[in-house]
Amino acid sequence: MVVRSRRCLQFGSLFKFLLFLGFTCIYCYFAYTTLPSSRPTRQTISYGTFDKTKQVQVKEVYNWSLVEKELSDRQNTLQEACLNAPRPRPLPNAWEFVIDAHHNIIWCNVFKAASSSWMYNFNLLGGFAENFLRVSQKNPITLLRSRFPRPSVSQLLNALPASLSFLIARDPLHRLLSAYRNKVEHVHSHYYKRLARAIIVRYRGKPPKDEHMGPTFEEFVR
Repeated sequence: MVVRSRRCLQFGSLFKFLLFLGFTCIYCYFAYTTLPSSRPTRQTISYGTFDKTKQVQVKEVYNWSLVEKELSDRQNTLQEACLNAPRPRPLPNAWEFVIDAHHNIIWCNVFKAASSSWMYNFNLLGGFAENFLRVSQKNPITLLRSRFPRPSVSQLLNALPASLSFLIARDPLHRLLSAYRNKVEHVHSHYYKRLARAIIVRYRGKPPKDEHMGPTFEEFVR
């Protein structure tokens, strides 16, 4: 009797579990079928037809004819200034030229006129890997001159006729402001700290209280 009653209890528990599971499945089914579908059906999707006769109009970012005219005008202005220069003409300052004889390129380095970017480019042309340049602690100028030594005037004059030579120009005031912000406004290196101190003493008559604060822009320009 005891065994039979235990079996009845087990069967009753199993029946209740199956009944609960069945009602749960039925409820989930009806809930799913009655909810609005957020997915588009085939009837709600509309595809347009492609008209091959229509041409896509692409707006030009640059008007290259105007760019070429601007560059030509700049070249003419430069040639005119050189022709009107007083004689005898001084020899070029070969110190800041970079001659890449392998690629026949000559760059005249003008500091604070994209000089860092072009030092990086010429270091790549010189054979340094991008990963090395990214992590190197060496001064970019030191790396540059290890591959492209500073030329003499005769070397520069001999290389110019067979090479593409260029320089990057920038508004002089922008160059001054860039130099001030980068080198003098907040002094870090020992060399520029001495320079900043000398400027402040000259125009204020006394040394600065804070050695890390440089002169004002007005004092720097003066």
